[in-house]
Amino acid sequence: MTHEELNHHMKTLAKKQNALTAEIVLGIQEVQQRELYLEMGYSSLFAYLTKYAGFSECVAQRNLDAARLSLEIPEVVDKIENGTINLSQITKLQQASRQLKKEGRAISKEKKQEVLQAIENTSARKSEQIIAKALEIKIHEHTKIQTQADADASVRITMTFTQEEWQPLQEALNKYSHQVPSGDIKDLMVLLTKKADTVLKKHPQQKPRTAPAAEAEASSDTATIVVNKTITPKTRTEMLKKQPCCQYREPKSGHPCQSQWQLEIDHIKPLWAGGGNEPENLQVLCRKHNAWRYRQGNGIQSCS
Repeated sequence: MTHEELNHHMKTLAKKQNALTAEIVLGIQEVQQRELYLEMGYSSLFAYLTKYAGFSECVAQRNLDAARLSLEIPEVVDKIENGTINLSQITKLQQASRQLKKEGRAISKEKKQEVLQAIENTSARKSEQIIAKALEIKIHEHTKIQTQADADASVRITMTFTQEEWQPLQEALNKYSHQVPSGDIKDLMVLLTKKADTVLKKHPQQKPRTAPAAEAEASSDTATIVVNKTITPKTRTEMLKKQPCCQYREPKSGHPCQSQWQLEIDHIKPLWAGGGNEPENLQVLCRKHNAWRYRQGNGIQSCS
C-alpha cells in the first residue's frame, strides 16, 4: 500500500466511523423510546449500554448525550455523520445544559441550535470556550475518579472547588479538627460520610407518594426511599432488609436489575385491584422499574 493509498484508506475509515456513530445514536434513541432497557432488567439506559451492549463507560455516556440531544434536535445526527460535530463537543454542550438546569436556568432549543452551529468544525477546547461564553457559565473542571491497579484497588479522585464551595469545607475541617487532626480533606469526607450514614439509618428519608411512580426521573443526589403511606415503617424496614435491591428480573433471561438507587416498595397486586399491604404482596423495586411496571399495567406509553 502506497502512502497515498494509506492516506485515502484512513480518510475512508474516518467517514465510516462517523456513519457508524450516527447509526449507534439512532439505535440508542430507539432503545430509549421503547424503554427496552427496563424490560431487559437494567435500571438505566447507561447500565444497559455498558453492561449489556458492551460499550465503555466513556463511550456510552457520549453516545447517550448525543442520542438525547438529537431527540430534541434531529439534525445533530446528520452533523455527526458529516463529521462537522463530534461526540466530545456534544457532551460538553449537554454538560453545560445540565449545569444550567441545576442553577435553575433553562436553555432553549433555539439557543442549543445556535451554539451547535458555532462549534461546528472547532476543537474541543475552542468548543468549550464558545459554549461557556454563549451560555454565560464558568468552564467547569469535572471530578476525575480513577481506580488504581494496586492490590487494594484504591481509588484516586481529583476535584476542583470554587471559592464558595471550598469555604464550608474549610469550616468543617476546623469544626471537626479534633476528629480529623490530619487536616486532610479525604479524612473529613470519610468522617462526614459515616455521620450521614448513621443519621440515615436512624431517620430514613420518607417521601409520601402524591402521584403514580411514573413521574420518577429523580434529580436528587441522595438515595431516597419512597413508600406508600399505608405501609408501616416496620414493614418497610423488614422489606428493605429482606430485599436490599431492586427485585425486577427480565422474564426471558432472568437478568436481575439489583439496583440500590431510589428504592420503592411496590404492591405486586395493586391496591386498586384488591391487593393488600401484607409482606407477600410487596416487593422492592428501583424507582424506574416501579414507574415502568405501573405504565405497563395501565397501558401508558412513556413520552421520554
